[in-house]
This record gives sequence, structure tokens and C-alpha cells, in this order.
Amino acid sequence: MTPKRVQGFLFGGSLLLVAMVLLFSGFLNIGSFRNNYVVSLIGSYTVSGGEVRRQLEYSLKYGKSLENFAHIEDLLRQIPRDTPAIKAVSVLLPDGRIIHDLNGPVTGHRLPDTLRAKAAFSEEQSHSAFNWSLYHDTYHAFLPIHDRAGQWVGTLDLQFDRAAVDRQTVVYLRASAGYMLAVGLGALVLLALLLARVRVVDADGKIQQLRFSVLLICVLTLAQLAYGAVNILMFQRAFPTIVQNNTRLTGNIIRKTVEGVVHKGARYEDLVGIKDWLDRVLESVPEIGRIDIETDKGGAFYSTDATASRITPPAALVLRLPMQTDAAGTEASLGLVLSASYVSRKLFELALDAATMLVTSFFFMGEMIVFLGLMLKKRLAVARSRTSPAPVPMADEDDLVRPLAFLLLLSGYLSVSFIPVMMSELYEPLLGLSRAVVIGLPISAEMFGAFLSSLFIGHAIDRHGWRPAFLAGLAVFGLATALSGAATSALAFIAARGLVGLGYGAAWMGLRGLVAAGASGASRTKGFTVLNAGIFAGQNCGAVLGAMLAERFGFPLVFYLAAALVVFTAGFALLLVRNLQLARTQDPGTGFQRAKKFFGDRRLLGFLLLVTIPSAVVGMFLNYFFPLYAKSLGISQGDIGRTFLAYGVCIIYIGPLLLRALGNRLGTRTMMSLAGLIGVMSLAVFSAHASFGTAVAAIVLLGVSESVGLVAQNSYFVNLPTALAFGRGKALSIFSAIKKVGQMLGPTAFGLATVLGTVQGIALVAGAYLAATGAFFVVSRKTREGTGADQKG
Repeated sequence: MTPKRVQGFLFGGSLLLVAMVLLFSGFLNIGSFRNNYVVSLIGSYTVSGGEVRRQLEYSLKYGKSLENFAHIEDLLRQIPRDTPAIKAVSVLLPDGRIIHDLNGPVTGHRLPDTLRAKAAFSEEQSHSAFNWSLYHDTYHAFLPIHDRAGQWVGTLDLQFDRAAVDRQTVVYLRASAGYMLAVGLGALVLLALLLARVRVVDADGKIQQLRFSVLLICVLTLAQLAYGAVNILMFQRAFPTIVQNNTRLTGNIIRKTVEGVVHKGARYEDLVGIKDWLDRVLESVPEIGRIDIETDKGGAFYSTDATASRITPPAALVLRLPMQTDAAGTEASLGLVLSASYVSRKLFELALDAATMLVTSFFFMGEMIVFLGLMLKKRLAVARSRTSPAPVPMADEDDLVRPLAFLLLLSGYLSVSFIPVMMSELYEPLLGLSRAVVIGLPISAEMFGAFLSSLFIGHAIDRHGWRPAFLAGLAVFGLATALSGAATSALAFIAARGLVGLGYGAAWMGLRGLVAAGASGASRTKGFTVLNAGIFAGQNCGAVLGAMLAERFGFPLVFYLAAALVVFTAGFALLLVRNLQLARTQDPGTGFQRAKKFFGDRRLLGFLLLVTIPSAVVGMFLNYFFPLYAKSLGISQGDIGRTFLAYGVCIIYIGPLLLRALGNRLGTRTMMSLAGLIGVMSLAVFSAHASFGTAVAAIVLLGVSESVGLVAQNSYFVNLPTALAFGRGKALSIFSAIKKVGQMLGPTAFGLATVLGTVQGIALVAGAYLAATGAFFVVSRKTREGTGADQKG
């Protein structure tokens, strides 16, 4: 293939990569804008719903029953009269039964199962809280109804068409798409100019991989920065206009409600409880910073700002509405002030999304560039084989394992940040277990499934090669992931996650078998290196992207996307990677004799019981405890995903620096002990003062601990003579299975420990981990001499 043709192929592949990155970025940016608009619009709609809810709760306070509420339809019809965009209103019981709508009592109808979790409210949620969901082109806004004891007894469901949102956002979405196209074309022009000026292909048609990668990353980074900046500026211009439109709706509802009282003869100065009512309205519509009712002389009758004696100057107002004269002849007006802090916070969140996408795109771009290089290598090899009589080498399997690992972990980690959150929405009592333990069951089931498949798949890999196990695992993994998205009950979700674990464990062991099948020690070392690179890139991209997608489009869509990625991964493995079988390394003798020798090794047992299992349990602080804790503080799903990204960055960048600095000085035993101490420190930081900030700090330290500990654990294990003698595939299976045991026990351990209280429970886990780390350091010290298990480097 001539240099010009190679360069043309590079440009074509780069064009596809630019399009993929910008389309993905555009998808998330547009989704972010739409999500913010929907939240703002629903906040306005819930003002009329909130007034009806207040009247319902007042009646419940004095003995009325929600199920036998006479003429409730007259009350419900106030909502569409105040807010014409709301097309339907219904009242639900906690079990999802619909008991009233605009036409009166309803029997035999239930809310669809996919919406029931969003219509459920815990006792801890405030009376102003609302949830929302999109179902079959209809938005549902759910407001909780409480009885006199503050118990949640029902839900108000306000419904409006998706078209109402589309009409308001289509102009801005088209503008964003136009900017995306312009930035993409600019990036391609810049790329073409750079490829023409910078020599990335030599005279023999060989690609200068590093030079081309740096060039492509620079162009894509500039494109991402430009598109992110344009979207932030567009949002800054558009959002105040949207807020004003929604605030006008809120203002009209407030004015109509107040004038309804004044019309009956009340004077403005005698309105009882109006300050509290305005405060509740303010809680429902966070973009409004202040509400004032002003006299005709400029003084404030009522204001949600306790220090206000006069209404805010007109320049700061979003809206001012004249109100009718009261019985005493007093004129008044309503003023609503935009919350500058709310708009600033929204702009900051958008910028944070853009920064997150930029960091994530580096991982994504890196993997795509590697994939592009592999495909080009194969293309060149095919072209040369047509003119060369000698065989031309294709891409090595130890290169192809990286994109396989990336795709597998990407699909597996899309849902990692919200598994416990989804389970908390599907929660129902099971077997008398505490709520914390039940919520941890999906993760435990998944890890138990992975434990089973990891335990038994090693023999099949030794016998039939890596690919049958990998493809069979993907089949189960993909189907179970789709079932997870369709689950509408706690038991169905737990069962689906157990199947996910079975499939994922088999696929994961298949990948490790592919690396272990390398022809030489150098090949296997290279394979494990690129495997780790693909793993952590996939974890980072999956956790962040899954969290952001879930926040905008709901949990089921993320599961279905993950299942589609699994199908793509299977096609890649089937078409591009050969099946390889592992070389036999086991000792002669019966399987029972080898197993007895393997499990009778005290060093091995000490390592598995005191290092592998405890470190896996502590790792569940990130996957199980943190998402639930962050959600309890009201942290967004996107911010939870960003914390997973910080963890991944620590593993990818900080860990290797520590290994290079310390790996040649400390043995693997000491490195594992050091990793354990850092892990203990991470939990101690959180237990010293529980907050979202200390939780993030704990996760960063945990990332540093894992980055050092995982490498040291693998090195220690593969150098144990009993592991090699047992058989490489089976030994890896046992090691992975034992690690899954720790991950399976993690949610239960954290759930039981936190029954004592969040701080005390985490401190208890930290103390147990410190004891295990100290015990391993002492026990292994007695047996390490001459074993090679504590080698340097």
C-alpha cells in the first residue's frame, strides 16, 4: 500500500473518530440542556399541583380518607385550569393503584410497573419534593401526599405531553446541532492541513504511531473544548428566557390563588399564613430566588426574604404582575426575582459536565486510536499478503485483548454507579432482612454468580481455549443485562444481576485465558499490561457515561445500551480474534493430588484470606456504599459518576507513578501491606467526619490503594510455585473466584456494619481491614524466605 493510500486511510478513520466523539458529546450536551429545562418546567407545574396537595393534606388532617374522598375530581380539575399544558391528573396509593382522576373515582387501574419506583416517596423526603419520569411520550410529575402523622399515603400524578417540551427546546437543540456540525467540519479541515504538513507515514508506508496519535488527540481535544464552550454560552443566553417563561406560569398561579381569597373580601394586610405558603412555593421552583407582594406605595406586604422592607428594584425582577384591589381599596402587585445563585449553579454544572466529558473522551479517544491502529495494521497486512509470497503477520492477540477488555468493561460498568440506587427504588421486604442488606443483594448476587463461573470455567479454558468461554459468557451477560433493565420487582432484579455475574465472570476469565495463552513470558507480560489498560479505560468511561445517561434518560435505557455493546463485543471477538489454548504447566499426578497441594499451601491460604478477600470487601465502599450515601445527600447521578472517574484516574496515573518509585525497592508483600494501610486510611478519613467531600477523599485514597495493591497481588500470586503447579487456567479461576467472594460479601458487610450508624460502621470495617493487613504482614514474614513470593519489581 502506497504512502498516499495509507494517509488516506488514516484521514478516513480519523473522520469517523471525530464524528463519533462529537456525536456522543452532542448527545450528552443536548440531553443536559433538555433535562434542565424539564426540571424547571415541572417545578412550575408543581405549584398548582402543590396547592391542590395542600388542600388534600388539610382534609386528611381532619379525618378524611384519601380513598373515599368525595368530589375529589372538582379539586383535581383546578390543576389543568391553572396550567392548561397538564392534560391529566390522578391520585395513586403507595402500591401503585390509581384511585381518582379528573373524572372521579377509578377502579381496576394501576400505574405501569416502570413508573412505580418514581411515584414512591420515603418518609424522609420533604413535602415539597417531586419526582418525574418520561413514559410513552408523556411526562409524569409525582408529588407525595402525607397524612397528619407525616406518613406518605399517596401520590399526585401530573401528566403533560412531550410535545410541550419539544416546542420550547427545538430552537436551542437545532442551534446546538448546528454548532456541532461546524466544529466537526473545522476539526476535519485542521486535521487535513496537519496531515499534509506533518509526516505521519514514511516512504515505506509505515505509520509513525506516536506522532499520529498526538496529532489526533490535539485536534479532538480542541474540538471538544470549542463545542463545550459554545454550548455553555448558548445555555447562558437561553436559560434566563426559559426561566422567565416558567416563572410567568408560576406567577399567574400565585396571583390567581391570592386574588381568589381577596375576591371573597379579605384585605392584603390580613392574609393569614401567606408567608409560609409563599415559602413552600419557593421550594418547588428553585430558579425563583424571592417572591414579594408589594403595596401601591412600594412597600412589601409579604416577602420570602425576611429582611425585605421594599420590593427588589425592577432591574432584578423576572416578572411583575398587577393584582386586583382589595376590599379596603388597596392596590398590590406580585414580584418574582430570579435566583442568580441557581442560574450560576446550573452554568457551573454544565461546565462540569463538559470537563467530565473532556476527561472521559481522552480514555475513549485513546482506545479508538488503538483500535484504528489495529484495523490499519490488519488492512496493511492483507494488502501486502497479496504481493508477498511469505506470510505477513496480522495483529497479535495480545494487542487485540485491549479493545476486547475495553468493550467488556465499558458495557459492564455503564450501570455500576446506580445498581444500589435502582434497588432502593424497587425495595420490598425480603426474609426479614434489614433494608440496607436487601439493597445490597443485587451486587452480592452478581458477585456470587461471577464467583461460580470463575470457579468452574478455568477447566473449560484449559481444555477448549479462551474464546468459547468468552462468547458463552457474553451471551448470558447480554441477556441478563437486558433483563435488568426490564425488571420491575426486587426479586426479578436480584435474579437478573445474579445471571449478569455468571456471564460476566465467564467472559472475564476468557479474557484472562487469552492473555495466559501467550507463547512466552514476555508475551504474557505485554498481554496483562494492555489488558489492564483496556480494563481501566472501560471502567472509567462506563461509570461516567452510564451515570450521565441514567441521570438524563433513566436506568432501563442504560441497561439496554450495555446489552447492545455486548453484542458488538461478541462480533469483534468472533471475527477478529483467534481461539488459543493454554500451554499445560501443571504438575503430573491426579487432580486430587494437585488440588490438595494447592489448597494446603499456608502462604496461599494466608494471601487469599487476609489480602484478597478483605481488599475486595473494602472495594465495595465505592460500588455499594458510596452511591447510596451520595443519593441520601441529594447528590446527582452525574456527580456520583464523576467520583468513579476520579477513582479510575488514580488507578491509571497515580498508581503507576508509585509503582515506578517504590516497586524496585519494596517487595510485593510489602507493597500489598502498604496498599492495605492506604485502604484503612481511606475509610478512616470518612469515618472521622462523614460528608460528601470526605467520601470523595476516601475514594481517591482507595484508588491509590487499589492501583498498588492489584498489581502486587497478581505478581505475588503468579509467582507462588503451587499456583503454577496447579495449572495456570485453574489457578487463575480460583484466584478470581476468591476475589468474587470478597466482593459478594462486601455489600452485606457494609450493610450490617452501618446498622450501628454510618460513622461507627465504616470505622468497624476499617478496623477489621487493619487487623487483616497486620496479620498478613506477620504471617507472611515467617514463610517468605526463599519462596520468591516477595520478589522485587
